[in-house]
Amino acid sequence: DQHLIRAGLRMLCDAEPDIDVVGEAENGRLGLSTDGGRHWSVVHVPTPDNLVDSWFVDPTHGFVLDASGRAQRTDDGGASWALLDTGSPVRPNAIFAPDTSTVLVIGPVGVRRSQDGGSSFDAVDSKPARSAGLTDYDRTSGGVLFAYGPRALIVSTTLGATWKAVKGPVKRPRYQRVDFVSETVGFALT
Repeated sequence: DQHLIRAGLRMLCDAEPDIDVVGEAENGRLGLSTDGGRHWSVVHVPTPDNLVDSWFVDPTHGFVLDASGRAQRTDDGGASWALLDTGSPVRPNAIFAPDTSTVLVIGPVGVRRSQDGGSSFDAVDSKPARSAGLTDYDRTSGGVLFAYGPRALIVSTTLGATWKAVKGPVKRPRYQRVDFVSETVGFALT
């Protein structure tokens, strides 16, 4: 099965040559490929913990989140890292950066947002985001962001500054995964 998956990923990367593939690993190691997954190198992030999420804006600017809730930023493709203070007393579940200035940490309750590249974070003052139990997010190619947890699905069209609740597909949904392909078309495992 792994052979088929790798072959499919190679086909995708061959069709889109500008894709850089980044893979998360344990003990602060981040896999990096610049040739569509044919070859890999290991980027070391200064943490003893497993990395739980990563997001790269471009080949040099990226963000990681480790299992202890520490967020870090690189501006040189992983050669060096700076620790970020998310201001959260609990471990966030995900990190996302639509650009080098805007960084979001998502969950476990609410969204915290930075507008200065991660130097400072504030809780998003939007009722649906403030009270939502969130585990992950999905983004569309048009920049629309959906965040979700077992009982919540919220959407932002403002790079995470404001959020609106999204009505579920069934009464009292229990979201496992959400995948939106556009601002209006999405799929949810409930």
